[in-house]
Amino acid sequence: MDKSKVKSQAKAKSSRGNSKGARSTKATYELPDPHLIYRLSDPGYTVYHRAALGGLAATVRAWQDEDNDVDPPAGIAATLTSDSVELSWTNGLPTNEVLRRIVAASFRRTDEGLIELAGHNIREDQRGLRLAVHDGVMKTFLQSKDSRKAEKIGKPFTIHSPDDDAPQVFMYQPVNSYFHQSADEKIKVLIKDGVARVELMQWIIPGAQKGARALEASPQDAFLLLFLMVASATFLIRPRDPRKNTHSCIVIPDVSDLRAFAKSLHSIAAVGRGTEGLTDSYVGHVVGGAEEAALRFLIDLKAFDVARERGVKGCLAITMTKVAWDKKQFNRSMIARLRETYPELSIFLAANQYLGERRTSKNRKDQTQVWLSSYVPALVAANLAGEPKRHWCANFRTLVHNNEDFTRMCIRKVREGLQMVNKEVKDADDRLIIDIFHKAWNLSMGVMGERANREGFSANDLFSDRRERMRNEILRAKSTEQLAGWFLRFCTSAARRSPIPSLKHENERVRRFIFDRHNFDRFQNLCLFALLTYDEEDFKKKGNAPDAN
Repeated sequence: MDKSKVKSQAKAKSSRGNSKGARSTKATYELPDPHLIYRLSDPGYTVYHRAALGGLAATVRAWQDEDNDVDPPAGIAATLTSDSVELSWTNGLPTNEVLRRIVAASFRRTDEGLIELAGHNIREDQRGLRLAVHDGVMKTFLQSKDSRKAEKIGKPFTIHSPDDDAPQVFMYQPVNSYFHQSADEKIKVLIKDGVARVELMQWIIPGAQKGARALEASPQDAFLLLFLMVASATFLIRPRDPRKNTHSCIVIPDVSDLRAFAKSLHSIAAVGRGTEGLTDSYVGHVVGGAEEAALRFLIDLKAFDVARERGVKGCLAITMTKVAWDKKQFNRSMIARLRETYPELSIFLAANQYLGERRTSKNRKDQTQVWLSSYVPALVAANLAGEPKRHWCANFRTLVHNNEDFTRMCIRKVREGLQMVNKEVKDADDRLIIDIFHKAWNLSMGVMGERANREGFSANDLFSDRRERMRNEILRAKSTEQLAGWFLRFCTSAARRSPIPSLKHENERVRRFIFDRHNFDRFQNLCLFALLTYDEEDFKKKGNAPDAN
């Protein structure tokens, strides 16, 4: 990109000694030629620059789309390729007017005071998605009062769902204006050692901290980074503990193809819902963790990548929470880097599809609240993205540790969802342990079923009590030897009448796995997972179970 010419607006203030640093001057800048080119392949770009360029590309694509109500900036032509965005304009058009027209055509607001980003290309009737974007941006990019002028009192926002007769009512804070709409006037350029620099504020890069020195960029890059807000997806994280407050996260895509990314981003809004119904509505933007949010966003982008072009090659998931040094604003508390795909991604897809349902309820003010039905998708996502790498089932015991959580996990619908997740487990050792556990449990249920038939009562209570005791026994095992011993006793007791073929044929392999101290956590979590994923239809088909559980 050509360097801009800098025009001084004020004389430099005298320095108060060398220790105070170099002289600085406030200035604006002018482009030497009537065009501006940003290239994705620029070696100086970070993931933030590449994402922002993806946001600019999506905005340009919206300008060029004849099927929407987004008008391109007058007198400005835009060219979009897989690697670059070029903006050009008529000779003689002042730079400040060029920038004003671009931001006016890119950053808008609706009559209801909702933030509207042209690059999203969201239809007017998609009220849930419009609210999700507004609410997410207000909690992240524009959380500072200095970045927007908003109404002090929130207003109700009604969403009518075609699947539900009762409308959903959410509270939101309307805005009258925000920084990006007047960025051409508010971006301040300083001349330091003869070089034009712009200090990047939190409403350009959320969580940016000054530290020893301010985070700075060239004027052209600062203008580009305005579009980071367009490319990023924002989510609301609902903690498992209902007493804890919700917080937000931002997913920043690492864009690798501008045209493919812009097309995928528009397709989510154009179709009206993602292939898995992930990020297309307000409730779809409520998640259990930042890693889950990132995977949901990546999957939706990939679902619409019809040409199989690589629009993104991964992303950053940034959690925004209140930290010790700043109680007033949300700051970056965690950053996770996610790849484009994972070997066990199918496990997350199944967990999301069958256990990712959201439920809503009304509070005392008749406002809608969104809750997660299960935290299994968030757990799997966090494990896949974990550094160092964790087993997909790591920490599963935290979901069944107390009685209340275990009872919820034993609900038929939840267990049926877990059974679908189990079908996607491909690892040979995982498969072997789960299959042996299921066979042993099947044989144990047969014995309990015969007893129930003899004594004339339902076997369901026996099954439920035994499942609870097994959960406690697995959790109480504190060493490899204790857990391995329990597992072998369980299998031996169950196999008194009929042997377990897989245990007999793979005995050495099983023992090597369960007695390896490095496998203790994995083995314990797999046992708990197997306890809840047994398909009782297999038992009923043999005529052993008088009732369904």
